[in-house]
Amino acid sequence: MTASRFAPEEDRALLGRPRGETQAKGPRRALASEPEDTETGEEVLQLVKSGPEESALALESVDWKLVGRLHSQVAERLQDWRRANPEADEGKEEAAGVRLIEQAVAQMQSERLATTGQLYTRNESERLRKALFNSLFRLGRLQYLIEDPRVENVMAESFDRVRLELADGRIVPGPALADSEGELLDFIRELASRRRNARSLSEASPSLEMVLPGQYRLAATLSVSGLGLMIRRHRVKDVTLQDLEDWGTVTPALVDFLQAAVKAGLTIVVSGMQGVGKTTFLRALTSCIPRGEVIGTFESDYELFLKEALDEDGQRRHEVVFDWESREGGERGADGRRAGAETMKEQIQRGFRYNLRRMIVGEVRGAEFWEMMKVMHSSMGSLSTTHARTARGCVEKLLDCAMEQPGTTIEHATRMLAHTVDFIVQLDDHITQSDDGQIKRRYVREIAEVLPAEGGQVSTASIFRHVPAEPAVAYRPPTPENVEALLRGGWNQFGFEAEREANRGLWQEQ
Repeated sequence: MTASRFAPEEDRALLGRPRGETQAKGPRRALASEPEDTETGEEVLQLVKSGPEESALALESVDWKLVGRLHSQVAERLQDWRRANPEADEGKEEAAGVRLIEQAVAQMQSERLATTGQLYTRNESERLRKALFNSLFRLGRLQYLIEDPRVENVMAESFDRVRLELADGRIVPGPALADSEGELLDFIRELASRRRNARSLSEASPSLEMVLPGQYRLAATLSVSGLGLMIRRHRVKDVTLQDLEDWGTVTPALVDFLQAAVKAGLTIVVSGMQGVGKTTFLRALTSCIPRGEVIGTFESDYELFLKEALDEDGQRRHEVVFDWESREGGERGADGRRAGAETMKEQIQRGFRYNLRRMIVGEVRGAEFWEMMKVMHSSMGSLSTTHARTARGCVEKLLDCAMEQPGTTIEHATRMLAHTVDFIVQLDDHITQSDDGQIKRRYVREIAEVLPAEGGQVSTASIFRHVPAEPAVAYRPPTPENVEALLRGGWNQFGFEAEREANRGLWQEQ
């Protein structure tokens, strides 16, 4: 079996034991007692597709070199089956793959018995079958990590230098994702090619971003030091502001203010550094949008999942959602454009034909600034996210993004921003050290109002102000125009003023 990369005993304790039995010791059992002699193909299919029955530590219990050899055999036979059954659907293909896996494992067991007189135990052979199924139809070694409910993020500097960020904020060493960088690179390329909206990773296109099946976002980069990989788990697809309050991200006063802002149709940009929960926060804001409003989402990588959000009665929270994802396209044509490519700009232009009341731009990283401006001018209550360290820094970042479009003047970009964005919600996190490792806590650091200033400039004013390592508290009321809109959205202005007065001494101390 492969060596463990969860070497320190304290790291094992953090993740816990894998579910099910540990690797058995002692004499191997006879072939007649192996599960492939007693289980039907349908039962085996349920076995390999079930999960999460094993944790990230189950990676230690699989002989991945053996999986690689059997994978090649089964993949070749499966390709023959596909050619003979071109009309078969995904379910039939997986069932055929399971039968081929069973044959390969049975043959391997017979050969091992003949040469060594030993067999893998029932648990070991079950894990081998599941590992083969995952390598053929799922995410290979990565499947074990993303099935583990404790794992939130996977950070890999290389194929064997891996860190796991757990759901409770702890960061611990992780297992190798492959036996070599080349093996991991080939697998990531295969994953990218499987997507309906196929992507590529090569020297000509050295960065890859895509959403994996389920709740995961993958980013990979080829650099001078090799392949780097980040997998972020969308641990919470369906989230509300009340959930964020329960987790300590926001206070009741923040919830009341943000609900009113969304319902009133004010525009909001959610800002923060990497990993502070911007996308989760954006989902929580959308939970305040009235059910009947027609929503359009425009993303470089599909990750808002608004069609999957349910209310307390199990009904869809949003009745009508049109979602678009940018397409990289295939080979370049004579005009230099990739075949089938679709930019966010083109998709937004198409979206104007869908009678959308709310238009949401998932993230602004560059010239998407102008697409955000366009939707904020053309629909009510638009929302977006961007990367920045502070609310004021968010303004500067957005203006820098605007300047990436040729022919743009800073005066035009500043004027548009000042008259289009109403509020910036700045997120932050606080990391502390404990005996169990690092603990991360996310919270709203500030809510700033965006205002036009003299000389065609743009300014920000704190409405909720930073308190160290805690959610922001009421500081200054918005401008009368926005107060009027907030009151229409149901804002409790008296509650805001009460919190503001209660914290007046805090500002005087600073």
